[in-house]
Order: sequence, then structure tokens, then C-alpha cells
Amino acid sequence: MARWPSGLLLILVLVGVVGCDHAGKQLAARRLGEAQALNLIPGVLELRRVENTDTAFNLLGGVLEPSGRRALILCLQGGAIVALLGLAIRRRRESRTLERVAAGLVLGGAVGNFGDRLIRGSVTDFIHVPYWPVFNVADIALCVGIGLLVLAFRNEPIRGIRG
Repeated sequence: MARWPSGLLLILVLVGVVGCDHAGKQLAARRLGEAQALNLIPGVLELRRVENTDTAFNLLGGVLEPSGRRALILCLQGGAIVALLGLAIRRRRESRTLERVAAGLVLGGAVGNFGDRLIRGSVTDFIHVPYWPVFNVADIALCVGIGLLVLAFRNEPIRGIRG
């Protein structure tokens, strides 16, 4: 199997995630009113548009006012994106395909939600399954990417720690 040029796979995955996330959010904004539900598979999957001005699971809702919350979230998300991008660039030559795909998913998800929050002040969530908060394509990419990163590094020793 031919090896992808360094970083190209990561960039393609990142751009694909941001594009799919943006398209999903735009479609939800056009087709669904605020909190209006469209049952796709009754009792299993519905589309429900919700504008999220907080973090995942509304962790900061009771702690900070909306303006302070937005500034903190933007700073944390921006810093995380820069750190992840720096790590991906640093490891680009030694990373495996699984690691590049995972990094692209994580970065794509982070950039998708960051752009939404930066431009509009909130993140559009629209996928809902029972017993779980409403989420979006970027959230899926983040979760899958983090899971793949765990798989990619499960047997790799942590540098600087003696075992």
C-alpha cells in the first residue's frame, strides 16, 4: 500500500469533516425551526435543531455569564486547535495512517465547532438520539478521532516516564 504524502491525509480528513459539518448545520438551519423535531427513525433517531452557547453537556452554564463563557470557550478551543495542529506537524513524518486520520477528525471537529461559535456565537446541534444531548457532525468526528488516537497510542510508551 502506498504511503500518503506527509500531512495530506490529515488535511483531506480535516477539510472533509469541516465541509460535512457545515453542510449539516446549514441544512438544519434551513429545514428545522429552533427545537423543532423531525423523526427519522421513531424512538431511535431524530433531527432537532438546538443552538448551543455553552460547552458539551452545558458544563459552564451555571458558572459563567454568557459573554464570559463565550470568551473562555473561544480561548480554550483556539488554544486546543493550535496545540493539536502543532503536535500533528511535529509528528507528521513518524505518524501512522491511523494517527493521521484520527488527528484530521479531531482537528476537523474542533475547527467546525470553533468556526460556528466564532462567527455566530453558538454551535448548531441537530442530531438527537434518546437519552443523549443533541449533537452534530463535528462532535461525532471529535469522539471518533479521540477514540482512534487512543487506539493508535495504546501500545506506545509515554516518553519521559520510566516504567
